[in-house]
Amino acid sequence: MACEMSLELCQPVEPALEFVKDVKLAKCESVPTSGRSRIGQFNLTFNHLKYKVRTGFGLPHKREWKCILKGVSGEFLSGELTGIIGPSGCGKSTLMDILTGYTISNKEGEVLFNGVKDGLARYDVCYIMQDTQLQPLFTVKEAINFAANLKLSSDVSYKEKKLKIMNCLESLSLMSCQNTIVEKISGGEKKRLAIALELITNPPVLFIDEPTSGLDSSSSKQCLEVLKLVADKGRIVVCSIHQPSALLFEMFDHLYTMAAGECIYQGSVENLLPYLASLGFICPSYYNPADYVLEISLLERQECHNELVRASGNGTCCDWRQKRISSKTSSQNLGTCSASVYKEEFEINDSMNGIKSFGVIHRKQCCTNIFKQSFILLHRNAIRLYREKTLIRARLIFHIVIGFLIGLLYHGIGSDAAFVFDNFSFIFFCLMFLMFTSFSAMIMAFPSELTIVIREYFNCWYSLKSYYFSVVMADIIFQIICTTTYCSLVYMITSQPRDIQRFILFTLMYILVSLVSQGIGLFVGASMRIEHGMVFGALFIAPWVIFSGFFLHLSDAAPWFHWIFHISFLKHGLEGVMEALYGYNRPRLSCSIDYCHFISPKKLLKEFDLLHNDYWTNFYILFSYIVVIYIITYFMLKYQVYHKR
Repeated sequence: MACEMSLELCQPVEPALEFVKDVKLAKCESVPTSGRSRIGQFNLTFNHLKYKVRTGFGLPHKREWKCILKGVSGEFLSGELTGIIGPSGCGKSTLMDILTGYTISNKEGEVLFNGVKDGLARYDVCYIMQDTQLQPLFTVKEAINFAANLKLSSDVSYKEKKLKIMNCLESLSLMSCQNTIVEKISGGEKKRLAIALELITNPPVLFIDEPTSGLDSSSSKQCLEVLKLVADKGRIVVCSIHQPSALLFEMFDHLYTMAAGECIYQGSVENLLPYLASLGFICPSYYNPADYVLEISLLERQECHNELVRASGNGTCCDWRQKRISSKTSSQNLGTCSASVYKEEFEINDSMNGIKSFGVIHRKQCCTNIFKQSFILLHRNAIRLYREKTLIRARLIFHIVIGFLIGLLYHGIGSDAAFVFDNFSFIFFCLMFLMFTSFSAMIMAFPSELTIVIREYFNCWYSLKSYYFSVVMADIIFQIICTTTYCSLVYMITSQPRDIQRFILFTLMYILVSLVSQGIGLFVGASMRIEHGMVFGALFIAPWVIFSGFFLHLSDAAPWFHWIFHISFLKHGLEGVMEALYGYNRPRLSCSIDYCHFISPKKLLKEFDLLHNDYWTNFYILFSYIVVIYIITYFMLKYQVYHKR
């Protein structure tokens, strides 16, 4: 029984009735669409997809489940520009997350690519999310240059890469802002740049969530024209769109309409109004069909919604699909300068990648080897660190300023036996300062970039090992520079021994301590959000201060606490610095007062129970800490990349 509309705007209108004359709703059996493979085409089929999430707060087992997708099915074909439309909260983005493999938990049903279950995960699928974040400190041209170098094979010449980059910028109207920093371009330009970064390789499967959000009508049309041309070359192109204009609506070849987590229509744009009319929903002639179908999807009458879902078979019904016109005709109909320019670009990509229309798609893998990825990413991180004035230059200036202040505070005490305990306090303060500065600087390293890393890694720009290596190496090099600068200042001003060997050992031990602290900071940053890291991060590092041997000696502590002293990296750092300054048979110290009890360095080391201390034992222990911490941090980052999606 057809569901009649009660709204005035949906009453039968004569022109609309003539438009749907003799159109009848065919009976649609709920049969999985995977059985209909089309020769010479790729198809992405999904059957009875369900997805649910926990709502509210409290323990997981006490929270209720909310169903986002309710058994939807459908099929997307290559050569078609598919639009997923529906009101906010209907499940458009969730459906795309599941189809691309971005979301892998709490889902039911199957996704088939050419009849192979989860086959899409093995191929080059690019997914551009709605809230895509970009590296803010690069120019538009630099950003797309890095993308091209990472995503294009080494077989592609410099001239061809340059041509691709310029065509991408021109086709998406980014030429005027190519030398502008990304953080200073408009929201619409950022959206177009995010699309350009993925289109540089002409991916065979492309999903875009809300590609026209933030764009004006002209830019939106231009963006969809490029996507339509991608589809015409034999690619699968699927994009969600909230409320398209009539002009944009007509550009889609295939429409997938959702409401409340279910499919109410799957078919061509031309067949949408006949489909609705057959159910008693008559669209007035002056109405945009996209607006009309959204109004229908928002009706609170459950029987109307159920009728639409039944008629579409919740996505299994394909009676309203129409064989689309040929790619050649569709491409000619675009008729814009940008599309014609980009057409040449796609032909170049096809010839290089060996992907002809309806050809064989590559297995999903990075185009560049891990060494080239690491070099490119290291270069990118070096530029980013140089341009991050507040986080990088401020750190270096901070080390210099504090180095001068501490040096002046402890001026001339390093060679005087009357101030050995003050020198001991100076050594420990330097450990504390370098520990906290290197630790706190790294808490924000991963959280601020995690969304960018997830997108780039998911779209196969690089391997996670390459990214991690580049980040760690760039920060390690900068931390070594800061630590060496600080140690050079305080060593000279405090009149420590004028011995190059002792200075090297002194600085090396502080570098190791700062790198251990940096590794702990990276681990905290990789395992929790910034606000949590700032609050709870101190718990990961402050306890080692107590067991460093400065406030409480090992011999004075209770026996059951001794093992904590032995694993404290600050204790090993303190012992190493003391050995560098007072060990290795240092001659007797000068004394500026009548009597100095610790004029002999060995006597001082014996007082602190460090007479049999070995510098290189502490060195190897700290070095092993660095290796272990950075390895653990890598696996934590890997866990976050897979489970934050």
